[in-house]
Amino acid sequence: MASLHRAGPVFTDAELAYLRDVHPIGRLATVGRDGMPHVMPLGMYRVDAASGTVDTLGRDLQTTKKWRDVRFAPRAAIVFDDVAPPFRPRGLEIRGRAEVIDGP
Repeated sequence: MASLHRAGPVFTDAELAYLRDVHPIGRLATVGRDGMPHVMPLGMYRVDAASGTVDTLGRDLQTTKKWRDVRFAPRAAIVFDDVAPPFRPRGLEIRGRAEVIDGP
Protein backbone atom coordinates (compact mmCIF):
# COMPACT_ATOMS: atom_id res chain seq x y z
CA MET A 1 0.00 0.00 0.00
CA ALA A 2 1.10 3.54 -0.64
CA SER A 3 -0.29 6.27 1.56
CA LEU A 4 -0.56 9.98 0.74
CA HIS A 5 -0.70 12.27 3.76
CA ARG A 6 -2.57 15.45 3.04
CA ALA A 7 -0.74 18.65 3.80
CA GLY A 8 -3.01 21.02 5.68
CA PRO A 9 -6.42 20.42 7.18
CA VAL A 10 -8.17 17.07 7.25
CA PHE A 11 -10.97 16.56 4.73
CA THR A 12 -14.02 18.80 4.84
CA ASP A 13 -17.50 17.29 5.04
CA ALA A 14 -18.13 18.29 1.41
CA GLU A 15 -14.92 16.56 0.25
CA LEU A 16 -15.75 13.39 2.16
CA ALA A 17 -19.30 13.38 0.74
CA TYR A 18 -17.88 13.73 -2.80
CA LEU A 19 -15.42 10.87 -2.30
CA ARG A 20 -18.00 8.65 -0.59
CA ASP A 21 -21.09 9.33 -2.71
CA VAL A 22 -19.73 9.98 -6.20
CA HIS A 23 -16.87 7.45 -6.27
CA PRO A 24 -14.80 9.61 -8.62
CA ILE A 25 -11.86 8.30 -10.61
CA GLY A 26 -8.51 8.80 -8.89
CA ARG A 27 -5.25 9.63 -10.65
CA LEU A 28 -1.95 9.49 -8.78
CA ALA A 29 1.05 11.59 -9.82
CA THR A 30 4.59 10.74 -8.72
CA VAL A 31 8.10 11.79 -9.79
CA GLY A 32 10.62 9.25 -11.09
CA ARG A 33 14.38 9.07 -10.63
CA ASP A 34 14.77 10.84 -13.98
CA GLY A 35 12.71 13.79 -12.71
CA MET A 36 9.81 13.04 -15.05
CA PRO A 37 6.27 13.10 -13.70
CA HIS A 38 4.23 9.91 -13.88
CA VAL A 39 0.41 9.86 -13.68
CA MET A 40 -1.65 6.68 -13.41
CA PRO A 41 -5.33 6.00 -12.74
CA LEU A 42 -6.00 4.17 -9.50
CA GLY A 43 -7.89 0.91 -9.51
CA MET A 44 -8.52 0.88 -5.78
CA TYR A 45 -8.12 3.44 -3.04
CA ARG A 46 -9.32 4.10 0.49
CA VAL A 47 -9.81 7.46 2.17
CA ASP A 48 -9.11 7.56 5.91
CA ALA A 49 -10.88 10.67 7.14
CA ALA A 50 -9.53 10.37 10.68
CA SER A 51 -5.87 10.45 9.66
CA GLY A 52 -6.31 12.56 6.51
CA THR A 53 -4.71 9.94 4.26
CA VAL A 54 -5.52 8.38 0.93
CA ASP A 55 -4.30 4.79 0.64
CA THR A 56 -3.77 3.18 -2.74
CA LEU A 57 -4.45 -0.53 -2.79
CA GLY A 58 -3.92 -3.35 -5.21
CA ARG A 59 -2.04 -6.50 -6.03
CA ASP A 60 1.71 -6.57 -6.51
CA LEU A 61 2.12 -2.87 -5.77
CA GLN A 62 5.79 -3.47 -5.00
CA THR A 63 6.35 -4.10 -8.72
CA THR A 64 4.82 -0.81 -9.89
CA LYS A 65 6.49 2.40 -10.98
CA LYS A 66 4.41 4.43 -8.52
CA TRP A 67 5.80 2.29 -5.68
CA ARG A 68 9.39 2.82 -6.83
CA ASP A 69 8.77 6.53 -7.37
CA VAL A 70 7.37 7.06 -3.85
CA ARG A 71 10.33 5.18 -2.35
CA PHE A 72 12.66 7.52 -4.27
CA ALA A 73 10.75 10.82 -3.86
CA PRO A 74 8.24 10.66 -0.99
CA ARG A 75 5.76 13.19 -2.31
CA ALA A 76 2.81 12.84 -4.61
CA ALA A 77 -0.41 14.39 -5.80
CA ILE A 78 -3.75 12.77 -6.43
CA VAL A 79 -6.77 14.08 -8.29
CA PHE A 80 -10.29 12.69 -7.92
CA ASP A 81 -12.63 13.92 -10.63
CA ASP A 82 -15.78 13.33 -12.63
CA VAL A 83 -18.14 15.22 -14.92
CA ALA A 84 -21.68 15.96 -13.77
CA PRO A 85 -24.43 16.55 -16.34
CA PRO A 86 -24.83 18.44 -18.53
CA PHE A 87 -21.09 19.22 -18.59
CA ARG A 88 -19.83 20.31 -15.20
CA PRO A 89 -16.31 19.06 -14.46
CA ARG A 90 -15.53 18.84 -10.75
CA GLY A 91 -12.76 17.41 -8.68
CA LEU A 92 -10.51 17.41 -5.67
CA GLU A 93 -6.72 17.68 -5.69
CA ILE A 94 -4.59 16.51 -2.78
CA ARG A 95 -0.83 17.10 -2.56
CA GLY A 96 1.46 15.97 0.19
CA ARG A 97 3.93 13.52 1.66
CA ALA A 98 3.70 9.95 0.43
CA GLU A 99 5.06 6.72 1.86
CA VAL A 100 5.04 3.07 0.96
CA ILE A 101 3.79 0.67 3.59
CA ASP A 102 5.09 -2.87 3.44
CA GLY A 103 2.70 -5.61 4.53
CA PRO A 104 -1.05 -5.69 4.99
